[in-house]
Amino acid sequence: MFIGVYDSTVLDHFGIVDRELKLYIAVGCDHGPNHVVAYLKYVPSTSPSLWRSRYCYYHRVLARYSPTHVEEVSRSQSTIYDPFMGIHVPIVPKDRIARIVDPRHALRRVLHSCSDDLECLAVQLVDDLRSHGLELSCLGIAGSIMFGIHNPRISDIDLVIYGDRCVSKAVEVAKNVLDPLPSSRLRTVVENLAKLSNVDLRIAELVHVAIPRRGMYRGREVTVVFSRDRPLDLRKLVVGSRCVELTIEVEPGDPEALTYPSRFSARVGNEVLEVVSYDAAYGHAAYLGGKFRVSGVLQILDDGSKRLVLGVRECNNYLGWA
Repeated sequence: MFIGVYDSTVLDHFGIVDRELKLYIAVGCDHGPNHVVAYLKYVPSTSPSLWRSRYCYYHRVLARYSPTHVEEVSRSQSTIYDPFMGIHVPIVPKDRIARIVDPRHALRRVLHSCSDDLECLAVQLVDDLRSHGLELSCLGIAGSIMFGIHNPRISDIDLVIYGDRCVSKAVEVAKNVLDPLPSSRLRTVVENLAKLSNVDLRIAELVHVAIPRRGMYRGREVTVVFSRDRPLDLRKLVVGSRCVELTIEVEPGDPEALTYPSRFSARVGNEVLEVVSYDAAYGHAAYLGGKFRVSGVLQILDDGSKRLVLGVRECNNYLGWA
């Protein structure tokens, strides 16, 4: 279930346990030799709570996923400026890491021996996905089950799909295996996505209809995230940046737009720009394709080229139909 204190193959949604038993989620696939980019999600608590390990209760400090909320809970963490991304990121230094949890290893542990009703339900879900042609190597289990602090009665199942080659198959298979969310719950999820990511409500609705981000399996809610299985190649240094509003046109079907962090090409007038998004909602909309009005960061790179970055706190972020 655990890999070493530090490994260069740390991927998005890996779990990080520090020496104070605080629990973090790794962000992306690009980490330095002495740290892992990650945000804090759970902290040990002396008070009874919904989440519990063998050693203590846990309190969830990150209630919602957005750049603003991640920044708020990460204020107690160290940060570092990444010259390739051109942004400051929260990190866990190597000397503070006790364990790193690979979601793929966590899933194999559960498949080998499920210890409660929720873990056994997760096994049934994975078996169904595999029976429809999704390879086990594509799958990991994240969230509270990965850390072993889940509540069997109420916790969700969080699945991670790793790798571009798995994306299209996973979208197809998950639609066949997962049932839709109840209408009232779907409305809440769509409205939250629109609000937290500052995405047009119509786009938020389309994303949830077209892509199985959330669904139900035998009465339990399931969340699906799509992540890279290799580092994002950002070798060019950022030498300048500014906040912009642009109209972009994106061709549909690029699997790199769906995996996190998203990377895809977009046409801006007569120019084609590389776009990187650290908000999954923007990448998922780009996967569907279309003409969008966006707000983000326009970076100037050391070779004179440009990159548009979405979903970071340095500028206001927005995505709507153009």
